Amino acid sequence: PNRKRWLSSYSLHVREHRSPTPCGESYLPTVPATGAAAQPALLRCDRRGIYQFHGVAVYTRFPFSLFIHFARFKDAAELVVHPPIGRLTQDALSLIARGRGNSNQPQTGSGGQDEFFGLREYRQGDNPRWIHWKRSARIGTLLVREMSPLVPRRVVIMLSACQPEGKGFVRPRRGIAVDDRLEKALALATSLINDAIHQGLEVGLLIAAGEVADEQRWFPPSRGRRLWEPMMRAMASLTPTHEPAARLAHDSLRHLAHSQCLWITSGLSSDDVQGQVAALAEWNIAVQPLIVERTDLDRLLVLPPAAGS
Repeated sequence: PNRKRWLSSYSLHVREHRSPTPCGESYLPTVPATGAAAQPALLRCDRRGIYQFHGVAVYTRFPFSLFIHFARFKDAAELVVHPPIGRLTQDALSLIARGRGNSNQPQTGSGGQDEFFGLREYRQGDNPRWIHWKRSARIGTLLVREMSPLVPRRVVIMLSACQPEGKGFVRPRRGIAVDDRLEKALALATSLINDAIHQGLEVGLLIAAGEVADEQRWFPPSRGRRLWEPMMRAMASLTPTHEPAARLAHDSLRHLAHSQCLWITSGLSSDDVQGQVAALAEWNIAVQPLIVERTDLDRLLVLPPAAGS
């Protein structure tokens, strides 16, 4: 805004003061007296994280470009850049439901053949009871119903990321960097949380940290987007820990025992993962592990194209 009563302001350049990330500059040809003007600026964030902004700087060379008039306005702001949200495949959506078999709780249902997913051509070994005879007779080719496990009504996404140190570390597949694996795993977790919210499920998030975190790392299952912002803030600031064992929040155990959990883990050996899964099963906690180093994440998640690509 221009607070001058009689004079307009001309040729104003506006930019972030000490921007933590590359930011474009805005140009305002004129701002009328006692008026206001707005002009967007391009802000580029190459990585997830929490960015702190301190204010804007305004300068002008008007009228003859012989001098620069400069002013800074303090206006603290914060920008949370969470992992990208992609499109999930059916394989990703059924990962959580497959965790039912890891619990000592009595199981119900029909062995995973619970929910109609689509039709496909009959293949050798398919159960003839699943043939869709009316549609098959219409097109002259045998079609079978493709079924998938029902996604539970309460879902908890567990995350743990350790530094690649120590014996038994699972080495990454060739051509994939450790940081790239972790970022894709976080994108998968964010996409699962977003999809569960849209389906009306109760969704929670547990970030298993080696040390007591100074910020909240356990978000009990709830419906809607009430906890979306704090969960995304925790995801944006997640960094790998040097502690190999996942330390679970004590008040999360009773929620986990009545939920279906997908544990996305990076930096732990297969033996460590299976040992912790078995220990949780003793508490009637069903966990489906997903070891990032041994999973083709591109098969589970389709990410939007990066800006400028």
